[in-house]
Amino acid sequence: IIPGIEFPAEFPESVIKTVCKSFGISRDDIFKPSRKAEYCIPRQILYHILKLKFNLTYSQILEISNKSNHSTLVHSVKLVQNRIAYDKAFRNEYNLIVNKLNIN
Repeated sequence: IIPGIEFPAEFPESVIKTVCKSFGISRDDIFKPSRKAEYCIPRQILYHILKLKFNLTYSQILEISNKSNHSTLVHSVKLVQNRIAYDKAFRNEYNLIVNKLNIN
């Protein structure tokens, strides 16, 4: 996905599965066009992890998620970043997911 960087063959599916399992939702649920918090928050966290922890481009993330709205993706990443800064419970939940992925 990124020139010069090798990811395991199961990437990004392993990241998607980890986020989905953490929230008790399916792969189909995380990508459905729902605004319900139970799907929206995991999706936003997934986007944030893919962007900031794996350095994927927005275009690559849109391709993975079969989405086309670049501005929604940018907003999602910023929203998670802000919540991590001010919401301790959210930050702890996010960190648990990141730790399951064995990334910093």
